[in-house]
Amino acid sequence: MKSNKFHGKLFSDNLKNGNILPFSKLQVFDISHNNFTGPLPHGYFKNFVAMMNVKINGTEERNGVTDPVILVLMGYQQKLAGILVTSTVIDFSDNQFSGSIPPEIGNLNSLMSLQLKSNNLTGQIPSSICNLTSLESLHLSENKLQGTIPQCLGNFSTSLSVLALKGNQLRGPIPTTFVNGNKLKYLNLNGNKLQGPLPKSLRKCQRLEVLDIVTR
Repeated sequence: MKSNKFHGKLFSDNLKNGNILPFSKLQVFDISHNNFTGPLPHGYFKNFVAMMNVKINGTEERNGVTDPVILVLMGYQQKLAGILVTSTVIDFSDNQFSGSIPPEIGNLNSLMSLQLKSNNLTGQIPSSICNLTSLESLHLSENKLQGTIPQCLGNFSTSLSVLALKGNQLRGPIPTTFVNGNKLKYLNLNGNKLQGPLPKSLRKCQRLEVLDIVTR
């Protein structure tokens, strides 16, 4: 559904009374580059069942085929080796969605690519995003997000290759929790209101190829 001329709001009336969305087995949801408006549909995030780890006999099972994906950010081409392309992608980018990022996003703990850039999203990055420990790409740039950057995103650098938060209204320090042996290659925090010195833990990002942290 990406790159069409779809417009209007996404309604979730069929979620009332506990009904499940008809695409409960959907593993890639991409409606980017359209003209959708209104708030992000929180009900959708509650029902992306295929993007959750399902516990079987006490162990977590994931469905999907492992395959490399090429992600292009502002001309920078990044290969995400081993991303589970059939179970892990949500892309609402380049629309006119408003409102906050739903806390239900934290239920999608097998999600590896979350793309919400270039909308009109407000509020803070929800703390529940710290549940997404398998995340490889997080792109929330060009919104109106406020508050601080969750420190847990530094911990995610063992799997996170792309962290793009540019062009928001984020304040406070850059995460100080980057770990040894991390995989971070692209870090863009440009155009926020961040404060404080560069964290010493950035030295641990030895694979870093793009670093942009110019503040307003």
